[in-house]
Amino acid sequence: MRRTISSISPIIKIPDPAEQRKRVATRKRKKRGWLGTLLFYILFPLIVWLVAFLLWFYWRDVSAWFSKGDAPVNSPGTVKPHERTDTAPAERPAEKILEEDRRKLDEILKRRG
Repeated sequence: MRRTISSISPIIKIPDPAEQRKRVATRKRKKRGWLGTLLFYILFPLIVWLVAFLLWFYWRDVSAWFSKGDAPVNSPGTVKPHERTDTAPAERPAEKILEEDRRKLDEILKRRG
């Protein structure tokens, strides 16, 4: 429908909401190619995993950065040797065991040979 111009009614143009949305300043986004998308979906999880692994691996060092200066960070240190008790079986010398095994094997070979 065409609007007619008359001397009685001034031309009032009612703005269309769709046109107003077109006029809003928007930044043009560059489309990413399929290769860029593929690399993003592969590399991003690997980088996140690597950061999480390094954070887990160096957790004591990282937590020392954020702890108070006078609070020492517990280090693993040395393990105390376990004391022997009387319930432990008496060990025979390894040489004697080897000597007895050698004699038994020699007897078995003589019977077969």
